[in-house]
Amino acid sequence: MPTVLRAIWLLSCLMVTGCTSLLLPLEGAGADVSTSAKITFDKEDKNNVHIFLVHGWDPLDVGRLSDLQSHCLAQGYIHVKIVQFYEWSRVIEDVCSAKAENPQARVLLLGYSAGANSVSHIVNELHDDFQIDVERVFYLAGIMLIDTAYARPDYVGKIVHIRDGGILIPGMNLTGAENYRFRDVWHFGTPTHAGTYDLLDRELQSLANLNP
Repeated sequence: MPTVLRAIWLLSCLMVTGCTSLLLPLEGAGADVSTSAKITFDKEDKNNVHIFLVHGWDPLDVGRLSDLQSHCLAQGYIHVKIVQFYEWSRVIEDVCSAKAENPQARVLLLGYSAGANSVSHIVNELHDDFQIDVERVFYLAGIMLIDTAYARPDYVGKIVHIRDGGILIPGMNLTGAENYRFRDVWHFGTPTHAGTYDLLDRELQSLANLNP
């Protein structure tokens, strides 16, 4: 992406997504999210894991969700897709197909910004209409999420909720979720934060290691 276009988009986004978080001191992640030594799995184990990265309102990819996709692929996970926050039906269809084709398929849905709300909708529709419950949900900078059962359904295997350091729209913790707040980054910094990578790697390793 041309640098000028990225800069223009970045400045426009600052007007609506907690721009004052840039003034925060570097306070660190506020939680120890380092993982233990990497575990080696058979290729077949990782091939059972399906990862869906649901983008927010970020058409120029300022948040670099594409880097997170590249990271997952580099770790040996071959089923990694990026979709836009309005592509609910596509994700639901793909999850249903993955579960139908492979009884051992495990699903991780990651929603970034507006994509967090989309993931909440996807999870509930999968449960209500298709009797499918996903194994993992990640919310990144889901500043519009509300602490209700709809955002944190108890039929999800595990929910990891990562908030940014913004102070205008800080978001809220979700009851029953594993909550983190990375105070050293603003809204668009959560996808590529080192803590995000560590937490995601930990949960992907857990999914790959699930017994049939």
